[in-house]
Parts: sequence; C-alpha cells; structure tokens
Amino acid sequence: MTIYAKLLRLPFFQGIDRDELEAMASKIRFDFQKYDEGAWIARENDRCATLTLVMTGSVEAEAISADHSYSLRELIDAPCAIEPERIFGLRQHLARGYRATTPCNVLRLQKDDVLRLCAQSLVFELNVLNTISTSAQRAGSAFWRTPPTTIPRKIATFVAHRSLRPAGPKTLSIRLTDLGSAIGESRLNVSRFLHGLEAQGLVALARQTIIIHRLEQLLSVEDDGPALLGSAEKRHNNIIT
Repeated sequence: MTIYAKLLRLPFFQGIDRDELEAMASKIRFDFQKYDEGAWIARENDRCATLTLVMTGSVEAEAISADHSYSLRELIDAPCAIEPERIFGLRQHLARGYRATTPCNVLRLQKDDVLRLCAQSLVFELNVLNTISTSAQRAGSAFWRTPPTTIPRKIATFVAHRSLRPAGPKTLSIRLTDLGSAIGESRLNVSRFLHGLEAQGLVALARQTIIIHRLEQLLSVEDDGPALLGSAEKRHNNIIT
C-alpha cells in the first residue's frame, strides 16, 4: 500500500482525492516517523504540539488516575489519532501515554500546518471539526446515561467511562478496596463477582490487576447475579477438590 493510500485511510484525510493530497504534501511538511515495538510514541502530560496519526501497527494507551491509585491500559489498532482534541483548547497536554506494541509508522503534523490545511481544504477542516465534536459529545453524554445497578455492570461502566473506546482488551490495575469504593460496593462483593466473571471467561485476575478480554462482552453481561456467583463457587469447589 502506498503512502497516499495509507493517508486516505486516516479519518482526517477521508474524502480527499489523491491529487489534492499530493498538493497538500508539496506545501506542508508531513513528518513521517517509525517506532520500534516497546518505544514510547508519546507520554502522559507531553505538550500536544502536533496532530499525531498512527498509520500502521498498534499501540497501548495508558491512563493513570490523578491520585495514582489505579491505571488503565488498552490496545488500539491503526489507523488512529492520538488525542486530536488536545491540540486546541484549555488543556493542551496529553492525558495518556502511548507505547508501540508492534512496529508503528506515525505521521506528525505541526499545529500551524494543521491550521494551514484547514484553510486550504474544506474537507480536511470538516474532518477535524467532526473528530473534535464527536469526542466532546461522547464525553458530555457518558454521565447522563442510566447508572448501572449491578456489580458486573458497575465494573464494566467504570472501565468504559475511562476508556478511549468501549471495546477491545483492557487491563485495569487497581486494589479491590479502591474499586469497591469507586463503585459503591464492598471489597468482598466485588471480589465474588469478579471471580464469577473469571469463571465465565470474561476476565482474568492477577494481583491488583483485572484483565478484560473484550470490554464489549463485559458490557453486555446480563444482570444475573446468582448465575455469576454460582459460577464462582463452582470454580472454587473445583480448585479445592
């Protein structure tokens, strides 16, 4: 796949024809960079001075709570943009760190060049506005939804509200006491339901770590507490015997 074909897969360049894209590239510096597996593409609190687009590969995004009591890691496949809404606005620093989990090709555009492209191309400008508007709308609507009432849904919603995308694998590093306090449940009840989810293959548990295989599956769990607890007890009995 050519560079131009890869660019046209990115959300900011969709709808732009090849000739227009070549004209952009002749006037604007397209800074292409390569990152090896394990390398940091960007770190939390870095100043967001560029529009950073991951063209190929996959990255792990990590967010850490303000009091450093828990963190959330999630995998994101290319093509994707790294927090484009933070190029402008009140807080122009990244909220997460991003590490390459495979070799990645990345395109960086300076903020001034983004503004020039917006002035030159109506399609590019609309793509930027749509992306930023969608991000703001999602953030604004998340907390107006009907709150969950069961522990599995509370756990899933806690993770979803802190995720870039409400789907895919997530790794939550947190003490059960802190998770219980965050969702208004006791540590014991949280532990019991988590073991039920583990018995159903929805999560894997380690010390102070909850590995969610697919968040969308956890969000779709039926509110069937007895079944989950039964699965946990059965698994516990099997281990003992």
